Amino acid sequence: MNIRIFFPILLLVIITACSKKEKNVISDEIIAPPFILKPIKNVDVPFETFKVEAEKGKKLEVQSGSYIIFPPDAFVDADGNMIKGNVDIFFREFQDPFDFFVAGIPMQYDTLGSTYTFESSAMCEINALYNNSEVFINPNNRPSIHLISKNDDEKHNLYFMDTIKRLWIPIGKSKIENKVTNLPVSSKLNNAQKNISSEDELKEPIKANPQRPIITVSIPYVDFLPELKIFKNTKFEVDQSETKYNPKDGDLEWDKVKLQETDSEGLYNLIFTSGQRKVSYKVRPVYEGDDYTAAMKIYMNKRKEKEIEENRLKSIITTNRNLNKIYRTFSILEFGIYNCDQIIENGINEILADYIDQDGNKIKVTNSALVNLNKNALFEFIGSSLKVFPNDKQGILSYNSEGLYFFTTSDFKNSQINADTKSYTFKMRK
Repeated sequence: MNIRIFFPILLLVIITACSKKEKNVISDEIIAPPFILKPIKNVDVPFETFKVEAEKGKKLEVQSGSYIIFPPDAFVDADGNMIKGNVDIFFREFQDPFDFFVAGIPMQYDTLGSTYTFESSAMCEINALYNNSEVFINPNNRPSIHLISKNDDEKHNLYFMDTIKRLWIPIGKSKIENKVTNLPVSSKLNNAQKNISSEDELKEPIKANPQRPIITVSIPYVDFLPELKIFKNTKFEVDQSETKYNPKDGDLEWDKVKLQETDSEGLYNLIFTSGQRKVSYKVRPVYEGDDYTAAMKIYMNKRKEKEIEENRLKSIITTNRNLNKIYRTFSILEFGIYNCDQIIENGINEILADYIDQDGNKIKVTNSALVNLNKNALFEFIGSSLKVFPNDKQGILSYNSEGLYFFTTSDFKNSQINADTKSYTFKMRK
């Protein structure tokens, strides 16, 4: 069952001393663990800190590429009075399941009596202080958060974490923005793609076989096929499949010579015409001696040029992807944690899990978390039940009083776990 981490309930017995006429009162108080519970001491996702002059507002840009826009007069105090002066802003993003794990962010969502796990497309926490006192948002001038994301799925909803009620509250949807920051790059990309696609495939020169008949002809350069134009002194070797070759045809003068492609790779028809007579031979372009050496040099140089051009294209594509960013945008009414998510329902395979260390000794884990990189999700479990996605890139984080253990994505890939697996013993690293 997907649930959060809970430690043994602490039973406090409070004995109140009363007057002699009163009885001693014993009350049982259940103290629940924090809703946000970090599993590893002194390890957390750090905040970035900023200052905003409240009267002027400001656009804050964070390291990930996300940004926050504070309009003028966006802050009020507890009494609703406008704040003047510098406000300290604390902001951090939770970009992957490892961030969720170390920060202790609960990724479960209860609805209609069932518990699901979130697939996150963007998540952040934002807080603010003025002279070390809590500040609030002016509802008439709400800040907007623009979170960088790798997922533009419109099915994702927006949630706010209520740490008092200990649950995620749905508050609508984020707006998806695709921003192009440098339009000329797109033009470069299109031109590069056209140049690469328009180039004829360069074929490696073939060295002549001295055991095969060679035909030497003078074909005007303009009549050469494009893939042969870059080479000089091309000759034509009669193919082994040619059964009608007549060496005496080489002694005749022909009015026209034409080279025509066939359906077979590297094989051509060499067509001779004189008056009404016409002969055709299946041939392959070849090169002899120094001509072969020169042709190979040209081929290697051209190949290198094409490789450079292809790498340039890849670079442009990469740049273009970096410049064309997906943002999930929303306005906020209060400070806290916001998450763009959808619940995960399908594709889960439940197995019974045992854990051993690298020496084969059994490990008794307190809690386990499945890190799913495909879905950007963190599944937390107690006990021996573990839910996995056989085809996804995933790993396991487990811990007990002795520390943290992990099962890497490579370990998972090599485990051969599939949809039919019912149980598995995980050999954990530490």
